[in-house]
Amino acid sequence: MIFSFMFMNENILFKDLNTLQTIDQQLQEYIANFFENIFEGIIFIEIGGMILYANSSAANIVGYSKKELVGKSIYDFVAANCKKTVQNNIKKNIKNPTK
Repeated sequence: MIFSFMFMNENILFKDLNTLQTIDQQLQEYIANFFENIFEGIIFIEIGGMILYANSSAANIVGYSKKELVGKSIYDFVAANCKKTVQNNIKKNIKNPTK
């Protein structure tokens, strides 16, 4: 069996599933390191507003540890008069993620 995937517009073929799994793991580690070490604060949330991931920069910006952020609602950190706007922006970005 041959496995194939596209990377930077190049089709890469593998005959060995172990090689593909190793590359997948390395790519996941690379992405995780990228998000963790970028200077901008990044927070991943699910549609209901629960925080799934926060990098160290985001934690520093809001003054909480990453552990304190993950699992909490994003709305716990938003001023009451801004919650509706944040909810609308989340819904809008889910419907049109590239805009």
